[in-house]
Amino acid sequence: MIELRKYQEESIEGLRELRQAGHKRICLQSATGTGKTPIAAKLISMIRAQSPHAVVWFVAPRRELIDAASNNLKKCDVSHSKIIPGRAESLAYAVHVVSKDTLTNRWEKIKKIPTHIIFDECHLNIDFQKECVERYPDAVCYGMTATPERFDGIGLSIHGGGIYDDIVYGRSIPWMMERDYLARLRYFAPITELEADIYGNAIQHYEKYSPGKPFLVFCDSVDHANEAAVEFEKAGYRVKCIEAKTKNRKEILDDFENGRLDGITNCMVATYGLDLPRVESIIDIARTGSLALYFQKIGRGLRPYDEKESLIYLDMVNNVERHCIHKNKDGVPIPPHYETHIDWNFEGDKKRKRKEPEEIESPVKYCESCNEYYNTERCPICGKAPIPRPPKEQTVADVDLKELEKVPLKDLPFEERRGAIDRIARAKMQWYEKLRTGEVCTEAVKDMLDLADECGYRAIWAYYKINDRHRLSRDVTLLHEIARQKGYKPQWVNHQGYAKEAKG
Repeated sequence: MIELRKYQEESIEGLRELRQAGHKRICLQSATGTGKTPIAAKLISMIRAQSPHAVVWFVAPRRELIDAASNNLKKCDVSHSKIIPGRAESLAYAVHVVSKDTLTNRWEKIKKIPTHIIFDECHLNIDFQKECVERYPDAVCYGMTATPERFDGIGLSIHGGGIYDDIVYGRSIPWMMERDYLARLRYFAPITELEADIYGNAIQHYEKYSPGKPFLVFCDSVDHANEAAVEFEKAGYRVKCIEAKTKNRKEILDDFENGRLDGITNCMVATYGLDLPRVESIIDIARTGSLALYFQKIGRGLRPYDEKESLIYLDMVNNVERHCIHKNKDGVPIPPHYETHIDWNFEGDKKRKRKEPEEIESPVKYCESCNEYYNTERCPICGKAPIPRPPKEQTVADVDLKELEKVPLKDLPFEERRGAIDRIARAKMQWYEKLRTGEVCTEAVKDMLDLADECGYRAIWAYYKINDRHRLSRDVTLLHEIARQKGYKPQWVNHQGYAKEAKG
């Protein structure tokens, strides 16, 4: 018997109502750490009770999520098998935890057609979900995610380019925190810029605000993640780096969960799906323009654990300023995790654009001495009351306008050039990783086109930076994506040669 919390039962009821209304593909939003897999387990049990011949798939996008899903289904007494590398499809089971990548390689070998499919982390791999729907058009589909929007502006709804007819929204993060379903969030914003000594700053802030607490560091490149691990080790901490090519990820994660490591640094690995309840401190030194990614990162530390009272989040790069929806009357940006409503772009009718935050009456304050957000009368650390900020005065400056010049990559200052080189490496890696699964990484192309513009290069420069492994072959998919983003006519692709060299 699967016992659910009241809010989980509410989610099940919402799914049931939409299903009874005739919807065949339904999305469920529920905050990270609030138990989407138990909801899936209850859903599977209900499906099997109503239709004994039903075949149900729980599809996960990577190996850590497959193991976590399987373990959770076992705890809920849901008998199942796995469709994963090295294991054949078992005809003895009606429920399967399925690897997305394995399925991509076995479409034609599947013996038992699914009647129901549950997609975990459904804000990812939308093209894969479309292919599933095309191959199994009669299957009822449920998508589960904490963040129902995509950075590229494509919606999860069928109207916005996805597959879902409607969505059920779960309770807000503040609601969950107030009832101790999630750890409380203590948000610090010691605003610094990403410079050569950022790791020293990160260590100093960690030791000041969350000394001795198990920590997770988010970095903006693989090189930076490795460098951060080295710097923390020099400071006396037991730290390992995990990234996409780390083969012993499970061993490192187990060491962390068992207390054999003090912390983990990572680049784009611990951003979704990883269950790390032991994390009590997150050090974020990776800027992001994605609200979904921002929420996913903080979500890694919100799960309750033993005596953990709160998650301490150190926003080293001012992500709060990028993503705040409101500011208080003192002009302080309010972290969106304190908001009771988030307007997720499920419909995909707009690419999220930066809006000027609206000022509202809010109990959320910010201590400029201690860098902590709080909602009491005085700062809980230093005891000071907030000092109202004077209104900004508009002044007229008697200066000439000057055109900003484009600076070629080779002429950039060392730190900026290193950052640009990291962006190129990251874009290239993201492009080929998605290409292997038949997807187009629009974010990687956009970033390279932005960099080309910043340096004064033509759009074709972005093509050669991403495609430099295969200069003698022609990546038509990449050319078409560049043309689409730049608004070029299709003929532009035909005019691009096989092995042109791009300066820069």
